[in-house]
Amino acid sequence: MSVPDPTAAGGGDDDYITALVRTHDRPRYYASLFAPADRRKYLFALYAMNSEVCRIPASVVEPGLGDIRLQWWQDAISAAHEQDGETPVMRGLVGAMRACRLPGDALGRLLEAHRTDLYSDPRASLQELEAYFGATDSALFQLASLVLGSDGPQTSDAAGHAGIAYGLANQICTIATLRRMGRQIAPADLLEIYAIEPQSMFAAEPPTGFDALLGHLIDLASQHFESARSAIRIIPAGCRPAFLPAALVPGLLKRAHRDRERLWHRPAAMSDLAMLARIGKA
Repeated sequence: MSVPDPTAAGGGDDDYITALVRTHDRPRYYASLFAPADRRKYLFALYAMNSEVCRIPASVVEPGLGDIRLQWWQDAISAAHEQDGETPVMRGLVGAMRACRLPGDALGRLLEAHRTDLYSDPRASLQELEAYFGATDSALFQLASLVLGSDGPQTSDAAGHAGIAYGLANQICTIATLRRMGRQIAPADLLEIYAIEPQSMFAAEPPTGFDALLGHLIDLASQHFESARSAIRIIPAGCRPAFLPAALVPGLLKRAHRDRERLWHRPAAMSDLAMLARIGKA
């Protein structure tokens, strides 16, 4: 897959990558500002890759095209030990992989997990949903902590819980957007528990049982956040900036609960000021 170089008209790779994260992933952009200056470009490269991958489902008209793009990323990461990459983000990611010894297999699993975002089939169970966030958001927290000097095991528990809490909170708050994209947020076992037909999750109005299902998901995200907060307290201080985005979880869940009547039709957004206040306090 040949991709045009957006820095050709001026500006370097680092500037492009930073601007991409600032535009598409504000929480991680703000969190990275609290990391050591010499580590930020590696965090930005990691987050820029994640941002580009997460935006694939919304940018393709059929799953096959998304598969092609994901395969390009898989191939590029597999070749990172011998090639620098043909795009600014890939070049930045290769630099981060080499400087911070980021494992290519973890990045590959993250990409593979995102392949399911191209389809509307519900995940079979709540455990499968948690496993998805474990392979995506949790992996990203862990990779970011490696950039900041973690040895791996010392941050794995915090990353596991933080990723599920953060990923689930974001999906809850953006259910209106995900519905328009044809993506199913609720696993099949929860739909069955609350007697909800899968296709009714894409109807004009929420089905009976949606409010209870939403409460179940909010409680689950809250439980993982509390576990993450306990685990983060005991990790090395230098690794904690990797986990600052998780500080938004209580605010996101509060907004989801407050706006539950409107959540079906409109995302529950958090302002930049609110993000900065929570991240700064954390």
